[in-house]
Amino acid sequence: MTGHLLSTVNPQAAQTEEFEVPPIGARVQYFARPGQGRGPHITFPADVMFADPKTGACVLWVLYGREDYREHPHVHRRSDQNPYHSWEYVPDGFEELSEELADVQLKLAQTQAQLAELSSAIFGGYKRPTNPDGTPKSVIDILAEFEKRVFAAAPKAKGK
Repeated sequence: MTGHLLSTVNPQAAQTEEFEVPPIGARVQYFARPGQGRGPHITFPADVMFADPKTGACVLWVLYGREDYREHPHVHRRSDQNPYHSWEYVPDGFEELSEELADVQLKLAQTQAQLAELSSAIFGGYKRPTNPDGTPKSVIDILAEFEKRVFAAAPKAKGK
């Protein structure tokens, strides 16, 4: 008798849990049963062909190797109770990348602060000089122009 599962009779029993399942076409990692692996390997890439959120089961297309593939139905997510014939999301490395990005952003901010400090030490309160085309003028160019002006203004020595 299954009338006790009807939502009109027993709403709590009729409520089903929705499982987290990957979208169709997603790449996951398949964990083979003992003895079903290839050589020393028990993990293989797999594509999700179907996923049922009500049961949590997936149909996977497992790629064991070149020309060695198989469809596996009724595969559930990996857990301590279900270590084999299971799937798990492929590690994406986003955590490591986000940590590296944060480090790079911190170093960039420190470098920008050092450049601003250096520019302030060189030019003081003056605006940084630019070339006629609008590009920043190098300090060496500024010193070379200064040297030309000094030599042009200096009296020339006799006999040379």
